[in-house]
Amino acid sequence: MAFIFLTRPKQQVVSDSLKIGDSAPALANIELLLNTTLIVFLRHVGCPFAENTVKQVRNWSAIHPDTKIILVSHGDEISTMNWLQSIGGQGSATLIIDESRAAYGNWGLGYSGLMHFIGPASLFNVVRLIFKGVINRSASGTRFQKSGIFLVRHKVITWCHVNTSAEQLKLP
Repeated sequence: MAFIFLTRPKQQVVSDSLKIGDSAPALANIELLLNTTLIVFLRHVGCPFAENTVKQVRNWSAIHPDTKIILVSHGDEISTMNWLQSIGGQGSATLIIDESRAAYGNWGLGYSGLMHFIGPASLFNVVRLIFKGVINRSASGTRFQKSGIFLVRHKVITWCHVNTSAEQLKLP
């Protein structure tokens, strides 16, 4: 199992926080067309909360089949693909690998503090996930990277949630 410990790489350039009504920034080589797109910036590969997010997004996408889903990982490609396979795959989602975390920064997602992922709520909820079979797995990325979810329609952000604590998960 690979461990990422508490190492904190250099902070990427981070834009101002995005809000509803803002134009969606560019995202890798993917054109955000006029259709509806849910963009999910994940916590690090191997994180139980990232695993829970992927599983919940797969369930959500079954209810919203007309919404394109994009998962963004800052883990390396091999680790991300192995991790996704170990948790049941990415479903119909498109995957973007963003090891530099530049896309995270463009979408206003910078670093969190230590309490973001070792605070009481996060620790309590990671234990709850263990009883659902969701565990720490081989890791890649950084524990300090914030995650967030954005719903984009006609290239405009229509809903968003940036986690203030690692265990949070909200879907539109």
